[in-house]
Amino acid sequence: VVVYEYDKNGKLLGSKGYEVETPSSDHPKDGEVLRALKGDASFTIGTVTNSDGTVTKTVLTAYEGKYVAFADSIRKISDHLMGLVRYFDAQ
Repeated sequence: VVVYEYDKNGKLLGSKGYEVETPSSDHPKDGEVLRALKGDASFTIGTVTNSDGTVTKTVLTAYEGKYVAFADSIRKISDHLMGLVRYFDAQ
């Protein structure tokens, strides 16, 4: 899975990938919980608005070499790169 963090204004703050157990289907529904392969962490697929207004979005992108949500992953990478461009432009 990839976990994306956004600020209150929807700006991407960062993302981090984790290896998880094989899901029950190729396209798990929001709310499905996947356990990490290493450690005891678990990840809930979907979007959550935190109490401070930030947003966390967890997306299953690939497992066992199968890509799922590929278009969404490409869009997120693009958003992240644009965020970096804006950051360096502001410097």
